[in-house]
Amino acid sequence: MKGTLLNSLLILAGSLLGLAMHRRLTRTTADTILQAIGLFVLYVGADMVGQLQHAQKPLAALVCLAAGTWVGAVLRIEDRLQSLGRLAEARFGGAEAGSGRFARGLVSASLLFAVGPMAILGSIQDGTTGDYRILLTKGMMDGIASVAFASTLGPGVAVSSAVVFIYQGLIAAGAGVLAGLFTPPAIALLSGTGGLLIVGLGLNLVGATRLPVANMLPSLLFALLVPLLPLP
Repeated sequence: MKGTLLNSLLILAGSLLGLAMHRRLTRTTADTILQAIGLFVLYVGADMVGQLQHAQKPLAALVCLAAGTWVGAVLRIEDRLQSLGRLAEARFGGAEAGSGRFARGLVSASLLFAVGPMAILGSIQDGTTGDYRILLTKGMMDGIASVAFASTLGPGVAVSSAVVFIYQGLIAAGAGVLAGLFTPPAIALLSGTGGLLIVGLGLNLVGATRLPVANMLPSLLFALLVPLLPLP
């Protein structure tokens, strides 16, 4: 669990630094920086999608995405997360209250920091062997990214450190059982499907569209389960 704790603390530290910068940015400058971040997020997502070439059934990502989005829409995950974000914004957002930026920062940062192979592999390695080098590297990357995110989206990004701690902590705690599920083809499908979600997040950040990316989160569960099915 040491790696997960370090990862979360680095996100929190980067967010606090970003918040100090946030107060010195005009709204126009912040929006422009956010669009620039969105372009980089698009690159990260596209790189993750490339992992599908290592999956046994690359087209399974389409099935996972469609089925997962349907489940997410039925459960109204996007609406519920936005509502939780607005509640937190009203309580902790200060001057940001009512702007929607707190909720957007929380959801966007949580997706970016939690979806990816380093979060999964690093947590399993941390939980089974105590080796946290992968999560330390990820934490440094997340910390740098959180500076940019918090400087434009505000304190919601800092709260994402708690989401990462819970998510990666659960994987690390159950690493002995989960390790058998994360075979190379499963990780490839999971990473590729997650990459599609990150691309959607990037499109939202650049302002190209408003995809309900949170509704697509169940796709990751389908991507984990599909490789276990005895499909031809």
